[in-house]
Amino acid sequence: MKKKQVKIGVIDSGINPYHSHIGEVNGGISISVGKDMYLEWNSDFRDRLGHGTAVAAAIRDEMPDCELYAIRIFNEQLTTYPTVLCAALEWAIAEELDIINLSLGVMNESVELKQLCQEAKEKGIFVVAALDEDRGFIYPARYEGVLAVSAGEYSKGEFEYSHDNCFRACGYPKELNGDIQRYNLHGHSFASARFTGMIGKTIKEQDEKNYSSIYELLIKEGLKNK
Repeated sequence: MKKKQVKIGVIDSGINPYHSHIGEVNGGISISVGKDMYLEWNSDFRDRLGHGTAVAAAIRDEMPDCELYAIRIFNEQLTTYPTVLCAALEWAIAEELDIINLSLGVMNESVELKQLCQEAKEKGIFVVAALDEDRGFIYPARYEGVLAVSAGEYSKGEFEYSHDNCFRACGYPKELNGDIQRYNLHGHSFASARFTGMIGKTIKEQDEKNYSSIYELLIKEGLKNK
């Protein structure tokens, strides 16, 4: 019997499908705000900043056989409007992805963002977000239904369950060559990405996507390293 294909969405600056550490990108979208302040959608999810590609490479390093979907919300810099972030989550939920990776965070609460994270959980979709408490980038990581991940001194494939929905994982990305290396820094973004890949492996190994049972397995495994 063929194992389940795990679909992972990366909400970031896009993904470069031609990078040797990425391989195939199974689909995606680019969302931005136009001059008239309306949302614009197109299929050009190519990464012009490098951050999303580095994040995707870390996911691939943990789970080489996942299906990757690029959801580009960052264009010229790593900032965007809250409406764009919410639209990206809506797209990912509609596409019925298994995991949504958010190697990012914002300082201010958003009712709509919180509701979308809860909706994702109710539909069995894991939302994984970087938690940077030192700099105050704590949302959506602090919302119910989101798995918050911070960087810790762990090796590839290792993670720890801390408390509530909080985990720690390896914060080192896969080594990249060329210009993209400028985003190849140790940090919470890559801890989130690596943990996303490990969730994907757990889903595939269990050949199911029952949210509660997968979550319980993650806590059980994470407690071993605490």
